[in-house]
Amino acid sequence: MLPLSAYIRTQNEQTRISEIIQAAQQVAQEVIVVDSGSTDQTFELAKKAGAKVIHQTWLGNGKQKRFAEEHCQNDWVLDIDADELVSPELARQIRILLETPPPCPVYAIRMETVTPFGKIWRYAGVVYRNKLYNKSLIRQPDHPRYDQFSLPRTMRLGKLHAPLYHFGFRHLEDHVRKHNSGSSASVRHTRLKPAWILSLRIFFAFPFYLLHKLFYRRLILGGRYGIIIATSSAFARWLKDAKMLEAHLKNKYPPLSCKDFWEKLDKGRRD
Repeated sequence: MLPLSAYIRTQNEQTRISEIIQAAQQVAQEVIVVDSGSTDQTFELAKKAGAKVIHQTWLGNGKQKRFAEEHCQNDWVLDIDADELVSPELARQIRILLETPPPCPVYAIRMETVTPFGKIWRYAGVVYRNKLYNKSLIRQPDHPRYDQFSLPRTMRLGKLHAPLYHFGFRHLEDHVRKHNSGSSASVRHTRLKPAWILSLRIFFAFPFYLLHKLFYRRLILGGRYGIIIATSSAFARWLKDAKMLEAHLKNKYPPLSCKDFWEKLDKGRRD
């Protein structure tokens, strides 16, 4: 089998990191953990599980993956997060694939959400992410926000249909927090859309975002909790528009100091 490296970005992931590493070791010759400053037992547990652990202050989503890639000895790499569990079926599929040089340089892997209650959504919210690839042919984006590469049109993409289990959030508050943080990062590192487009979205886009999550992403198949997560995700998408519009307003109307505020208020009264 062609040698494979797996890399994982971590920060305070002691709850699952041992199991995540052991699952990756079903197929990976080496597991690289890049930790950005955990204050719990993540570092020690990862080393005990057999991973090579490297400390690196957080560089940003894509940049942190680039750093991890550079420490992988093998060309073929598996990109997994600290909340993603390689299933035995996926490990078997990868082993078979790497028995000979694969026909595609990149493979998208089926990701199935595991809810906080331990239920697997086999059909609700399923996505495919480019997770297995040859880093000598394509690299993660060197970007502080984006960590999903776009394939050139001439590059073939394969698919693996065995699941990578995604423990994406521990509870609803965690789901909201992650989306809130992500939308703020997008606004900081993305060119702002025109204010008039954002204004239209503020008024009209939320129902379409919700319908997209419910039916295109099929979260409605997740039952009551699927509807809750769809609504939370749609609001998070709408909130990104709202934050972009807020950035326009801040550029147009810079915040005033208390002194400037009183002077403006007094001037308005005199006028």
